Amino acid sequence: MFIPTIVFLASIVIILCFWWADQALHLGAWMGLEVDKVTIGDWGDSFSALNTAFSGLALLGLGATVYQQLKFSERQRIEVGKAEFERLFFQMFSLIRELRGELRFSNRSTVRDFPTIPFSAVDSSESKEKLGVDAIKSAYYSITRAIDAPELQKKKRPLEVERVYNAVVNRRFEAEFSPYFRAIYSLLRSIDTSRHLTQEDRLYYSRLLRSQMTSHEVILLGLNGLSKNSKDLEKYIVKYRMLKYSADGVVKLKLRQRYPQETFSGR
Repeated sequence: MFIPTIVFLASIVIILCFWWADQALHLGAWMGLEVDKVTIGDWGDSFSALNTAFSGLALLGLGATVYQQLKFSERQRIEVGKAEFERLFFQMFSLIRELRGELRFSNRSTVRDFPTIPFSAVDSSESKEKLGVDAIKSAYYSITRAIDAPELQKKKRPLEVERVYNAVVNRRFEAEFSPYFRAIYSLLRSIDTSRHLTQEDRLYYSRLLRSQMTSHEVILLGLNGLSKNSKDLEKYIVKYRMLKYSADGVVKLKLRQRYPQETFSGR
């Protein structure tokens, strides 16, 4: 609307100036003044300042046109970039769901599976292999039982929660769980580093990801973020409050000791 308005106003001014000049000539002739070509030429020279003003107005209009075109191009670039990011987001989101469905976990184990924690701390009575969301839940309860085990509680210096996670889950099922958590890391990193997203956009997409995770899944994500092999996943977990919906229990209490409190609140 800005450029058409400028053109319309400039056209009105030019028409008014021509009308005024025509009326001035008729008035001069009616008053008996000389209106020959020389006189008209001299009279026209008196409008040189007005010509300069119109030239300035034309330059201003050109500048406004270029400015509006640049703004339009920038808006278009951002919209195309956001559309491309949204396509990537849902592709990654689908991949995460597929990887989650392929997760497997079981308590079937031997003493050799747990070199850093007492074997009796893990309940192996339920040895049936679980898949997908059930695998996540089974892994969560196995970690909880290990942390609550009397052998670990009696220790003067209890094992850190990430060491229990590595022994119970990561060491035995790394091939299944690592690609899953790497996909989540990649998506959070894409959200954080995209040049086409505003801060509100980043919060929206991170909340969308978080809302699709179960409370046990969130706990495992927090544990994985403490692992030495998780790069800077911990940073994104804190920044986007990924532990808000984590399941209550002893593992969450341990995570509260390792993560800032704002990680567990929403925004």
